[in-house]
Amino acid sequence: LEDEKAKKNWHQKFVDLIHLHCDQDKGFEAIPLWKLVQSGDDEFIVSWGEKEWCQVYSRNLEGMLDRYAYSLTDKRWAYGAMPLNSAVVDKYFEKNLA
Repeated sequence: LEDEKAKKNWHQKFVDLIHLHCDQDKGFEAIPLWKLVQSGDDEFIVSWGEKEWCQVYSRNLEGMLDRYAYSLTDKRWAYGAMPLNSAVVDKYFEKNLA
């Protein structure tokens, strides 16, 4: 039962992600890698490919899914805009993408 609950939650995150991209008239990168990064109640969908930038999707203060960009080479958030509790993602990058 717990596995089914987790699958449903993951499915809903992708549905929200597709809606976000459709609303912004943006497409997905051709060959991305995807990772769900979690810590406590914080959840982030991270996508990266062959480019220096990766995309991070997470809920904003209003509970809506938002998209952020992170430079893998410069180790910084685009325009200084970062998701809530971005330290969780920063730690993931330091540990796994160094």
